[in-house]
Amino acid sequence: MKLEFYFDRDCGFCQVSAGVLSRLCPGTHIVPATPGASYVGKNISHSAVARINNSWYQGANAIASILESGGRNSGLRFLGRALKNPVLAPFAGIIYRVIALNRHRLGPLVGAKSCRLDH
Repeated sequence: MKLEFYFDRDCGFCQVSAGVLSRLCPGTHIVPATPGASYVGKNISHSAVARINNSWYQGANAIASILESGGRNSGLRFLGRALKNPVLAPFAGIIYRVIALNRHRLGPLVGAKSCRLDH
């Protein structure tokens, strides 16, 4: 199974978060991305992107899908499935969106000193 997770390389909070995800899902290829013409480039400024085999996911669903498919233990894989549950998925999406909109403020809280995002 091919697991790829793309994050905004210009966001310090995103870099730290991607590092955590790489430890939780060691078989996942973590890729820094920049805005551009590709599918990833068109979406990376507002949400993380994941590709599992040939299926694409964005935002909270991207994180949930990577956890579900590549979590290093059964608890993480269960968490990924739970975050995709129709009851929990809307809440996961809201939480993701709030974090994404405030990520430039969250960087210093996780030790990321730089964020090149304009807000």
